[in-house]
Amino acid sequence: MAGADGYYANKVSMPSTGVAVFDSLSNKIFIKGYERINSASASYTSNVWPAHAGGGAAIIVSPDIDGNKYIHAREDAAEQETRKLNLNEYLQAFKRASKSDVLEYGMISKCDELLLSWFAASPIELGSVISHIFIQSMNDKNILLSLLKAISNLSYDSIYPFGQTVAVAALVNKDVEVIEGGIRAFENWGSPAGVSVLENTKLAFDWLELYRQQTIVYLREF
Repeated sequence: MAGADGYYANKVSMPSTGVAVFDSLSNKIFIKGYERINSASASYTSNVWPAHAGGGAAIIVSPDIDGNKYIHAREDAAEQETRKLNLNEYLQAFKRASKSDVLEYGMISKCDELLLSWFAASPIELGSVISHIFIQSMNDKNILLSLLKAISNLSYDSIYPFGQTVAVAALVNKDVEVIEGGIRAFENWGSPAGVSVLENTKLAFDWLELYRQQTIVYLREF
């Protein structure tokens, strides 16, 4: 309902003649070195202001169903674009960390610390972040190796199923070091659930095939 002065506030509606709708999108991502990324989810507000014609307040009609669908479609598209931007920020941060990183198993690297901080900040979102980094870095062996090592530091259940999906994809990579990194991830997780995955994989290189079989034997001990 309109007030006596004809103003509507904070009500989403389709604009009619003489009405202007202003949509605002707020999204903030803060990246500090190789530490934590905090992201505030996107929020949307619609402020409707009546335009006066001849000194009188404009008449605002109720939105119909199609109008509501239009507004929701716009908001959904904005959310998807914001999410894509967020994922790219994570990707760039991981890239920066990997460039100056030293990949050595048994040692905590910058990429390891970065992924652990993301997990502590937002464990639910981490799966999407990991998948995005892996897909966007298929031609960058160093990033793939750093990612495989970093995800293997988390527990099998906490990273499931995204971490396992990345490790399985690594097993069919053309680079032997990436394949080895995939096997090593299952070895580091130390979960017997990884046995079924490795049993249904056959590798072309003899030394990798031997490593796969030894890892299966090792995981069956848990």
